Amino acid sequence: MVVTFTLLAFGALGFSVPKQYLRRYMLFSAVCISSLYFFYTPPPTWDLTRHYQALRILRNYDFKSVVFGNVDSTNEMLREYSDGSRIYLIYAYLIGQFHVDALLPVITGIIIYTTATKIIVLAAEDVGGNIEDWKLSFCFFYLLIMLDFRTISGVRNMMAYVLCSYVLYMDLVRNANKIICFSAYFLLYGLHTSVAMLILLRALVLLCNVMPKWIVVGFSGLIYTFQDYAIRFLSRFSNLSVIELLMRKVNTYAVNGGTEFKVYRGVIHFIEIILILLLYLYVRRNIKDSKKFKKFGDYYLLIIAFTLGAIQQYDIFVRNVMLLYFMVFPFLLLFLKTIVCETPFELNVPEYSKIGFNETVVYLSIYLEMVLFGILYYRGYYTPMDVGFSFFK
Repeated sequence: MVVTFTLLAFGALGFSVPKQYLRRYMLFSAVCISSLYFFYTPPPTWDLTRHYQALRILRNYDFKSVVFGNVDSTNEMLREYSDGSRIYLIYAYLIGQFHVDALLPVITGIIIYTTATKIIVLAAEDVGGNIEDWKLSFCFFYLLIMLDFRTISGVRNMMAYVLCSYVLYMDLVRNANKIICFSAYFLLYGLHTSVAMLILLRALVLLCNVMPKWIVVGFSGLIYTFQDYAIRFLSRFSNLSVIELLMRKVNTYAVNGGTEFKVYRGVIHFIEIILILLLYLYVRRNIKDSKKFKKFGDYYLLIIAFTLGAIQQYDIFVRNVMLLYFMVFPFLLLFLKTIVCETPFELNVPEYSKIGFNETVVYLSIYLEMVLFGILYYRGYYTPMDVGFSFFK
């Protein structure tokens, strides 16, 4: 229970931190929480074990060999990195030079948490107005509770998702330089091939301005059903290592793997997506300030549609739920801005008489999401977070 207690403690303590110190507290929390991986011994079958094996092999190469992908082709993970995940290969090589394997998940965790909190801070600035301290703290608490801490051990996927969420925010909300943004998207593809789908959905946002949105959303929801056609199309370019790697991933996740739908987790995640959709639709319909986030909101809706459309493919479905958590903060803050409460836990009738029934339903649904995640954990539908951690040896 040490990991769970640590997450809850840092999340709860955030409510007592004044706004001017909250950014520093978030950074401090990210470092402390991620440092728990120094005490982690991954099970033999987990990805992190294979990442550690790859680190040890990479230490035998020089930087030039790593950059050009001239590494051991007999190791499955290194072969994948050199074919299409060259950015991650370089990242792993640089960390490996410190000869402390645990630095890989620790640094990755710091990147994930600090990037997510950066999105929270940017969203608070763009929402405008006087955002009370507790509302920023609540977003941080939401992040700590909803992000499955163990996913950090996978290293690449969640890091690619959170960094892509940040670039999407800068691209679609802050209108950053498009050349820089699209270059960043393709660099992130070199971190994990799952970013290819996020790039495709970014392209579909452009269509929302030239055709009815329901058509684009409907197409996003049907993308998963087109997997066979995608494989046939990609096979024409299989002589390219990057395309060949993408085909392998499509076969692994969309065709051959992850098809067993774990009922309890799947149903609860489905309910959570519906609750997130409820929040998004309320904000889009009722809050005028949401116009600034229109393009970002269009993208968010496409991600929701794609995730629901891929519900039969369990791995893609669950991973995309995590992506939705990274991107929800602008809408969460827009909604919280309308709530008139001195603390996040006031449920007395006089306070709630200041807001309408719809607002109350959405507000309570946000808490329900966290309760549902707690049910998953405590009922054992997640591998317990403390598995592999040893604090008192």
